[in-house]
This record gives sequence, structure tokens and C-alpha cells, in this order.
Amino acid sequence: MKQVTKTYDIGPKTAMRGIDLSDTDFSGMDLHGLYLVRANLMYCNFTKCNLTGATFLLCDIGRAKFNNANLTGVNFGSTTGFGAHFKKANLTNAILHRAAFNGALCQKAIFNNAEIKGTCFSQANLKGATFTDARITNIAYQQVWGAKFDNTQCSFFPSDQLIKELFDAQR
Repeated sequence: MKQVTKTYDIGPKTAMRGIDLSDTDFSGMDLHGLYLVRANLMYCNFTKCNLTGATFLLCDIGRAKFNNANLTGVNFGSTTGFGAHFKKANLTNAILHRAAFNGALCQKAIFNNAEIKGTCFSQANLKGATFTDARITNIAYQQVWGAKFDNTQCSFFPSDQLIKELFDAQR
């Protein structure tokens, strides 16, 4: 795993497009306001990072670790996160539009007041995750377990159709 020793001008609203940062260790860094488009972040470690207000558009965060990270107000637009780790992550006020978090590990993650549209959580582990006051529309799921949806209204979408649309949107 590559270790980041300096921030390379990574900071609030720094836009990086098409960059390959796969397998990089960002653990514990303050990356609030980070703005990434079409970035490869597979296997990255964002454990205990401050990513408040960060934007991940059309990114691949597959198997990346966001455990105990502050993701308040983060935007995961059309992002794929197959098997990503969000254990005890704070995703309050997050925006998840047309994202794919199949097989994601989200135990005790906080999605309170999040806006989740057209997102797939099939085979995700949501044990102890909270979605209080979240706005959830057209989510797809199969074999999802353990989430708490207080004061939340949900609408669902056929999983296979949503996954096809997610991949078509990224082409």
C-alpha cells in the first residue's frame, strides 16, 4: 500500500479528474472538501479521515476503507463501492445518487438525514446502521440486513435493472 506523506495540494475544492490513487493509505488525514471525478480509489484506506463535504463523482471506491471516517455531507454521485468498508462511518447529510454499494460493510454507520436515490445496497451488511430521517427513493437491495430506518420513507427498485443503469451511466 502506498503511504501518503504530503497532501500534494489536496484540500478543499481541489478538483482531481481521472487520477489513479488505488491502494493508497490516507488514514487519519484531513481531506475535507476533496473533489474527485472518475478517480480510481480501489483498496484505498481512508480510516479515521475527515472527508466532510467531499465529492466523489463517478469514482471507483471498491474495497476502500472508510471505517470511523467523518463523511458528513459527502457526495457519492454515480460511484461504485463494491465491498467498501464504512464501519462506524458518519454519513450524516450524505448524498448517494445512483451509487452501487453492493457487499459494502456498513456496520453501525450513520446515514441520518442522508439523501439516497437510485442506489444499490445488495448484499451489504447494515447491521446497526441508522437511517433516521433519511430520504430514500429507488434503492435496490437483496439480502440486506440489520438497518434501522426511523422516520424514513423508502421506495424500492428491481436490483438487476438498477445495476444495469448504474453501469450504463458510467460508460
